[in-house]
Amino acid sequence: MVGQYNPYQAPTSDDGSEVEGEEQLTLATRGSRLAAALLDSALFFVPMIGVILAMGASENSASWVVFVSDPSGNVGTPPAHLMTTLAVIGIVCLLLMVVQCYLLIKSAQTIGKRVLGIQIVNARDGRPTGFGRIALMRVLVVQVASLFPLVGSFVPLVDVLLIFRRDSRCLHDHIAGTIVVKVER
Repeated sequence: MVGQYNPYQAPTSDDGSEVEGEEQLTLATRGSRLAAALLDSALFFVPMIGVILAMGASENSASWVVFVSDPSGNVGTPPAHLMTTLAVIGIVCLLLMVVQCYLLIKSAQTIGKRVLGIQIVNARDGRPTGFGRIALMRVLVVQVASLFPLVGSFVPLVDVLLIFRRDSRCLHDHIAGTIVVKVER
C-alpha cells in the first residue's frame, strides 16, 4: 500500500505559493487573509454594538428609529444620550476609516493585514500596490458589479470563492492585478 497513487492526497509538488519577481515572494495563506478580513470587520462591528446598546437603552428610541409617528404626523425627538452615543460611534468609525486608508496608502496594508504580517502587492513586480488601484480596482469595481440585478448577488460569492484556486487570488485580486503576500515584520 505504501507508495501507491492516492487521488485524495494533497499535492506535494510546487503548489504555486511562491511568486517570481525581484525576490521570492510567498503568498499569504488563506487563513491569514481570512483572519485579517475578520479583524478588519470586527474593528467596525464593535462600535456598532454600541449603537445597538444605545438604541435598546432608550425607551422612546425604538419608536424614533423606525420613524413611527403619532396620528398628527409628528415624529418624536430622539433622546440626547442616544444622539451623543451615535455621534461618538460615528466619529470612531470615521477615524477607523481614516487609519485604514492611511495604512493602505503608506504600506498597502489594513490594520488586520498589518497585524498578520501580510501585504497587497502588484502581481507583476511584487511592489506594494498604490491606494488608487486598491480603492478603485479591488473595492469599487466589485462593489459596483454587485449592484447589478441577477448577476450582482453572485459577484461577492464568486469573489470570495476564487480564493480556493491554486493561486489563492480572489476576483478582486485578478481585476486589480494584485496578490497578497507575507512580509517581514
